[in-house]
Amino acid sequence: MARWGFVLDQEKCTGCNACQIACKDRNHLEPGKNFRRSDTVCLKENGITKYAHFSGGCHHCGEPACLAACPFDAMRKTEEGIIVVDEALCRGCGACERACMYGAVYVSEWSHKAMKCDGCAELRAQGRQPACVEACPTHCLEFRKIDEDEKEKALVAELTAAFVVNEKTTAKAKTSATEPVISSVKMETSVELAEALHKVSAFFAS
Repeated sequence: MARWGFVLDQEKCTGCNACQIACKDRNHLEPGKNFRRSDTVCLKENGITKYAHFSGGCHHCGEPACLAACPFDAMRKTEEGIIVVDEALCRGCGACERACMYGAVYVSEWSHKAMKCDGCAELRAQGRQPACVEACPTHCLEFRKIDEDEKEKALVAELTAAFVVNEKTTAKAKTSATEPVISSVKMETSVELAEALHKVSAFFAS
């Protein structure tokens, strides 16, 4: 069955933060919490200064660590491959939050339930796109079936390998188990890729 996920065309991304703001507003998230975050990294290559923009959220992994860690079966995967929280079963123990290497799940201090991106399921049921996608002024963010051709597979592998989670563990070692659905197209260089994703992963973990 086809897996769905978010796809970013980084050449079109201007780092305006519209996706992050729309997501936070749509989901009524508490201060300091986000499902989607955007960031800009200043890069210097061969004496030339460049700026790389990135928008990241839950990767809806093929083998999600958050789902495996939940002792109450409150995390489940939909037919589309989207990882969602069953609030009726969630006890707010935080096991999913600790297990997610991308910082994409958190336990709300308001509801004491786990919270994460569900791809705006309610909006999509109405025939609309996720709030972040609808808000993007350059249309650089998509929510769609992930293309499984070899070119995109290779790009996804490069992306996941570039993530640095913390001082002890690299995503390259862990992503073979979690199989994140993450895709970005038209990146200029692998240096930009590694720098942008390193910064974003650190931002998520903070």
